[in-house]
Amino acid sequence: CRLLKPTTPPYHAMFWISSTLCMYMGISWMLIGHNGEHSIDWVEAGISTFAARAPRKAWITAAILMFASSLVFLGLVLSFTGPLRGRLSSHVSCMLLGSAAVGLYLVAMYEEIDNPQSHADVRQQAFHDAGVMIFISCSLLTLLCIGTSCLIYPPSHHSPMTGGVAGLLMIADVPFVKGLMERNWTGRILKLEGHCMGLRQRSSFAALGV
Repeated sequence: CRLLKPTTPPYHAMFWISSTLCMYMGISWMLIGHNGEHSIDWVEAGISTFAARAPRKAWITAAILMFASSLVFLGLVLSFTGPLRGRLSSHVSCMLLGSAAVGLYLVAMYEEIDNPQSHADVRQQAFHDAGVMIFISCSLLTLLCIGTSCLIYPPSHHSPMTGGVAGLLMIADVPFVKGLMERNWTGRILKLEGHCMGLRQRSSFAALGV
């Protein structure tokens, strides 16, 4: 029975450390990119605007690529290590996280253009918007996939309640993220005027990351 019992692979810690390190590096580089002398209002302007216009836009582009790397390592964690390995949901989630990383790569490689005029500008903005949609859609589908799997069949037989609650929280996070992104809940709580597009984007991404 001990031979058949799954054990934690030796590369489990390496994947976890790599994913966490890339995420924290991305957060710190994102903060560096938002600093500097500029007149861009982060409450109204999105991350893509900073990546295209800010004086330290290279830091933001690098941060986006770090987030993409973090998603790739997280997909490897789900698919090859941990209590969910071997499940179809974990392999599907690994592919979805890889697709989300590709979306972030498109966002980083194709800068935002406010008023595209030429065919090349339209093409560049189309790739940028496609990257954003791919990232958001695949990330939310990952939450639904893993959350449903944990809710129906908790990964731990010793504490099934914990796995079920975690799955329920992941499923509930999907409408919460959509609400933060589309309903401007953060702006209303802080009593800010305007659309607060940048604040909505950052708060929804923060909820998605957590």
